[in-house]
Amino acid sequence: MNTDRETLQRNLEDLRQKIDESKKVVHTLEVTVANRITTVEEALDSYTGMLTTLGLYPTPPEPWQDADLSLELNSGFANPQQLLSGSDIRKVIRPTLSSVAEHKRQERAVVDNESVKVNNELDQLTTDCKNLDYEIGEIEKKVTQLNEQADDLRDVCFLLIFEQVYLNFLIRLHNKRCRWRVLKHRDWNASLRRLGRLLLQMASGSNHVCNHCNLGKEKLLYERAY
Repeated sequence: MNTDRETLQRNLEDLRQKIDESKKVVHTLEVTVANRITTVEEALDSYTGMLTTLGLYPTPPEPWQDADLSLELNSGFANPQQLLSGSDIRKVIRPTLSSVAEHKRQERAVVDNESVKVNNELDQLTTDCKNLDYEIGEIEKKVTQLNEQADDLRDVCFLLIFEQVYLNFLIRLHNKRCRWRVLKHRDWNASLRRLGRLLLQMASGSNHVCNHCNLGKEKLLYERAY
């Protein structure tokens, strides 16, 4: 009797230990399941957010408008097959997403090709702009040279006009035997200053210079000497 009682006592102790261990295992599993459920919920939220970003939620565009890609988590069901509610993942959701991905890849390829064309056009325009800058620089050099030549020609013309006026003055003075007489200023230096101002007006390109080629009808008066 004592032996049987001791045996039963040991069995009860073993059972109690196993029950305690089972409780610990169950508690650990509950914590693991809770963590897994949280992870699945976060994954579903990310999945729904991506569908919204791609324009596939709540209703996908054509030609996928008949496919329901939404999924929901039912954590209260004990059957694992009932934890997710929605269309079948293997038969509906995955093929639809594969078709959408292929369509997006084709669109991306078209956009990349257009981007390459635009970049090539930009490179060509950049090259053309550089060529135009070079041509403008060359034209500016030519314009500068032409301006310098024009200044030189202007100086030469002024000297020729001065020489012609001076020769005409000498010829007229010799042929007509004229002598200078200034109405208001009889000073010879004053007359020369007036002649210098006349020549400066000729150098500045005044339109009325030609009216003074007779040595200044308005500046000087001549009186014949007989």
